[in-house]
Amino acid sequence: MDAEIPEVHHYRTADLEGIVQLMDLAFGGVGSAEGRLVRDLVADGALLAPLTMVQRTADGQLLGACVMSRGMAGGAPAVALGPLGVHPEHRTQGHGARLVSASLSAARRHGERLVALLGRPGYYHRFGFVSAVEVGIVAPEPSWVANFQAIVLSPDAPKGTFSYPAAFDALS
Repeated sequence: MDAEIPEVHHYRTADLEGIVQLMDLAFGGVGSAEGRLVRDLVADGALLAPLTMVQRTADGQLLGACVMSRGMAGGAPAVALGPLGVHPEHRTQGHGARLVSASLSAARRHGERLVALLGRPGYYHRFGFVSAVEVGIVAPEPSWVANFQAIVLSPDAPKGTFSYPAAFDALS
């Protein structure tokens, strides 16, 4: 049997600095936009701790994090997935997939109806994401249409234009 699968747990306040450092490692260095985004999502109260998943080894090394925050679709509550980051030394080992799966399971358990993201369709398709337009969701930026995706978690999922939490505005 393979080595033990590292622990996945819900975001805790004590995880913040580790996630910021992880995002910096995963996305190009100290002060990365993704690291700042995570910090801003927490400060704004938009990060959804019960849906945000963190993965650590048994000795506490942070391997990855899948951040979920409160978005809106057509004026109704929805979830924004991202950033998803995995430590560069541990990529292509399934950690990102475990984190996304755990976050989506948590979203279903918590009664969320829709999750949207901007990312590579080839990666996210395996989790059930489709082009957002196929499920009636309009990207907040028209140029994103090819990579803007959504997954419907409930038959009464909202439709309309998706909006990210305000913390994402600093990325534009």
